[in-house]
Amino acid sequence: MTDSKYFKENGYLVIPNFIEENFLEFIQQYFYLRIMAGEAELSDHQAPFGYSFYGDSLMETVLQCSTKEISKLCGIELYPTYSYTRLYKKGDELVCHKDRPECEISATIALGNQGELNTLYFSKDRENIVEVKLNPGDACLYKGSELYHWRDPFTQEWYLQSFIHFVDKNGEYKESIYDGRPYLGMKSCK
Repeated sequence: MTDSKYFKENGYLVIPNFIEENFLEFIQQYFYLRIMAGEAELSDHQAPFGYSFYGDSLMETVLQCSTKEISKLCGIELYPTYSYTRLYKKGDELVCHKDRPECEISATIALGNQGELNTLYFSKDRENIVEVKLNPGDACLYKGSELYHWRDPFTQEWYLQSFIHFVDKNGEYKESIYDGRPYLGMKSCK
């Protein structure tokens, strides 16, 4: 079965080694420096103990550069919308939700962790649950506005991950390219 067929049938696809190991260390140090420099937002509603970064230029570059490959993997020509990076801390939790419609296709990228891996759960109906564990560097592509997804409260000291989001280039939400911003890497216009 091809990747795009698997994705269309199941709504998700694990992509091993999406980010190379030597680049992961760079990304971890980059976000560590941004946090230490006071350039992170504190306590969004999903991660009250951690830090978050909307539209970070480094991850927006990953978003832009991966759009062609992600389009190929899911079998849909895509536009990038935005990236959102979180450093979860012990006690944070990604509550069960579906993404807003402008996040038709999403990928979560595991960027690093201290301690055991945290499980990501997917479900179309909240009953038939799929469990996914990502090693640092792995990504999971999924239909963010169709699948419920969540994580249990974190028991490890930290877990760094980034979401990258896309819309169908020929679909209903194609005007959401760049999340309504003139360019990737800018602060939100909303």
